[in-house]
Amino acid sequence: MDVIAIESEKLEIPMKPLTALRGSFSIIPLLQKIKNMGPSPSPAELVDIAMGCAAIRPQQRTSEFLELVNLVKEGQCKRLLEIGTYRGGTLFVFSQIAAPDATVVSIDFSTTALGNFYRAFQKPLFRKFVRKGQSLVLLRKDSHKPETLECIRKALGGQKLDFLFIDGDHSYEGARRDFEMYAPLVRSGGLVAFHDITPCGPPKEVYKVWNEVKGSYVHKEFIHQTGKGSMGIGVLWV
Repeated sequence: MDVIAIESEKLEIPMKPLTALRGSFSIIPLLQKIKNMGPSPSPAELVDIAMGCAAIRPQQRTSEFLELVNLVKEGQCKRLLEIGTYRGGTLFVFSQIAAPDATVVSIDFSTTALGNFYRAFQKPLFRKFVRKGQSLVLLRKDSHKPETLECIRKALGGQKLDFLFIDGDHSYEGARRDFEMYAPLVRSGGLVAFHDITPCGPPKEVYKVWNEVKGSYVHKEFIHQTGKGSMGIGVLWV
């Protein structure tokens, strides 16, 4: 399974220095948990680890994310592309449910000096996410650039994706472009998932893209809360 994570700079979430410092104290317990994990940790166990570690905690609703992870694991995905890694929590979970010989490619981008420093700090940690026999490629690029798409094609070696997770640029234009650029890389019958499909208003307008495209595919929604603070995940079978 190839896991590919791409994050656009257009909705970069700044990491406050004190927040990053506090989060770093959770890294050692995280590494110990990874070391002590059995050969086949359950999706629930992996999600609990990610959500419980400040250093990598994903911006996900736990129950929604768990439903997605269960679905991805059931699909026996071998190649996965994630757009939007942020702290790396979703990257950790997807890597752990990947095949033993998976290729894991993470693409991320920052526009600030602090962001670049934090991304460099994350690199050694992210390399701990992959298991023996897997490989990890970390790139720092903008998902909307044609050269990034070409890098992804080369990383896939001519193979098609099994799963695409769009969770980077949350503007309408950005999310739509990520879908149009990378959905064609997904195999027939593969999965494309969007995060934040509930109406949140600008700058989060992923729901507009989701509502435009979902009618053309078999699809499923994981929405466990509505109103303020809602997120939601939508999945397409392409």
